[in-house]
Amino acid sequence: MSDVNTHIFGEVDEMAVTSNSLTSFSDSLRDELDAIQAVVNDVAGATFGEASPQLLDVYNQLDKDLRAYVEELATIGSNVEISASNLAEIDQMAQQSIQYELG
Repeated sequence: MSDVNTHIFGEVDEMAVTSNSLTSFSDSLRDELDAIQAVVNDVAGATFGEASPQLLDVYNQLDKDLRAYVEELATIGSNVEISASNLAEIDQMAQQSIQYELG
């Protein structure tokens, strides 16, 4: 008889890798947005006339949209991690409740 939890544990490992990738990407993207915001603020400060407020308005809307995407990625990464943990717990409970003999 085969090990009943092999398949799910394999998925848990893949899910953990995916969760880490999503979370790392989200963190990196957040850091990049912070750096870009500093540059845009410097450029806007050196821009004269109507261009400066318009530049900031366009950038701020883009930044807002991208930061929402960053938060969504972080949430998805967290949800994947929780799902992997739940699957591992289901496997452990199933393994404890199933009794069988090899032979």
